[in-house]
Amino acid sequence: MKKLLLISCILIIYYGFLTAQNKALDFDGTDEYVDTGLNPSTELGQTVTVEAWIYPRSQQNYRGVAGGHISDYKGISFMQCENDTWRAGYGDGSNWPSGVGTTLNMNEWVHIAVVYKGSIYVKLYKNGDLVDTAITTTDILHYTEFWIGRAMDGSDRYFDGYIDEVRVWNVALDATTIRDWMCKKVTSSHPQWSH
Repeated sequence: MKKLLLISCILIIYYGFLTAQNKALDFDGTDEYVDTGLNPSTELGQTVTVEAWIYPRSQQNYRGVAGGHISDYKGISFMQCENDTWRAGYGDGSNWPSGVGTTLNMNEWVHIAVVYKGSIYVKLYKNGDLVDTAITTTDILHYTEFWIGRAMDGSDRYFDGYIDEVRVWNVALDATTIRDWMCKKVTSSHPQWSH
């Protein structure tokens, strides 16, 4: 009986350890998303950095990781799949200026950071390395919502996979900061802590 009790306790402790290690949000690609309560139109400006760890399970067109954009060219898109390329960009109210993109492997974790500077550029970092830059000439016209698990307000735009450690900054993080902090918990020693 003591042996069975000991094994049971070990299994319970082991199970607790495993579940504590997996705290990423799991999205089924059907109807799940998080409304963050962030209003980019009043809380973000023309300089924004969005970063997250993502684990996509499928590549269906127009499924997005995060953002808040609508069909009248407002808002930002953070990693929305379009024809097997994952893209990020923003709307200016009348157009969707040049965005950035990369391919992603399915069923693998990857860290993505996108730096948006309205009227200047959009930069995409993959696992800390700059992989794409687009020059822009118009300002970001923000939408009033920001979601995790979808990038656009639509019934078939939901992400299928895991998302973890989403960070939204109202500054442009540089490559060194992105690389140095992508695997660390954000603390007061982060160079942009106050942003």
